[in-house]
Amino acid sequence: LWIQRPLDFSSFPTVLLIATMLRLSLNIATTRMILSHGNEGTHAAGYVISGFSKLVMSSDFVIGLIVFMILIVVNFIVITKGATRIAEVGARFTLDAIPGKQMSIDADLSAGMIDEKTAQLRRRELEEESSFFGSMDGASKFVRGDAIAGLIITAIN
Repeated sequence: LWIQRPLDFSSFPTVLLIATMLRLSLNIATTRMILSHGNEGTHAAGYVISGFSKLVMSSDFVIGLIVFMILIVVNFIVITKGATRIAEVGARFTLDAIPGKQMSIDADLSAGMIDEKTAQLRRRELEEESSFFGSMDGASKFVRGDAIAGLIITAIN
């Protein structure tokens, strides 16, 4: 997948939100299964949950706790905080650059370097770019909320 500009994949914030909603619904479904059937045995909540717990735990509670803490640190602190910060900075830089880019388009149009159609195209691209980075900022905050909800759901489980 080779994308030259962020706008070439402008549907990414929507894809990210859909994937996050799917993850959250899976978390809720597994929590429901664990809480309603967890007392019936190790496989009562499902073979996927049982297999994953055996993979993480390795028959030792301390090892499982350490691996789980590492997963929490990687997911919440590294990935979520990093993605949120990147999206915030991208949105801020894009919004800060809009007036200068608009003046540049107006100056090129006044100087006769571009025609009205090209100026409208550049303004539309500028609007799409600011909309994209604003959407990414909102989507990253939603993903951060999902990570917090995942921690709470895991604590309940």
